[in-house]
This record gives sequence, C-alpha cells and structure tokens, in this order.
Amino acid sequence: MIIKKTKFSFPTTIFFGPGVRHDVAENLLKEKLSRPLIVTDRGIVGLPFFSHFSKSLGSEKLKVATFSEISGN
Repeated sequence: MIIKKTKFSFPTTIFFGPGVRHDVAENLLKEKLSRPLIVTDRGIVGLPFFSHFSKSLGSEKLKVATFSEISGN
C-alpha cells in the first residue's frame, strides 16, 4: 500500500506565541466577529486560566458562549 503525501490549506490565520491570548478579543472585533464559541472539555473549564481567559473576552461587544459537554482525551 502506498500512502501519498497530502497538503492541507485553510483560509485561517493562526496566532501563536507568548501573550497572544491577550489579543484574542481585539482580533475577533477586527474580523467583525461578535459571538465567539469556545469548545472545550469540563476539565479545562474548571482550571483558573480558563476563567481569566473567558472574562478577558467578555465585553458589551462580544457575547461569548462556552460548550464543554465533550469528553477530554
């Protein structure tokens, strides 16, 4: 059996590096996105960093929803 090499391309910008989580709200608003959905598991929702992160997104301009009814790995 021969496995072919494959390339995936997505029209998505990915930010990474120290402190980029502090720029999420600004980047959402730049893209005219106002209702972000965070999809995660219950374990992550219970960690202190998640509370800080979700609060940093909350504003009158962003209506954040969280879905955590999935099983973690």
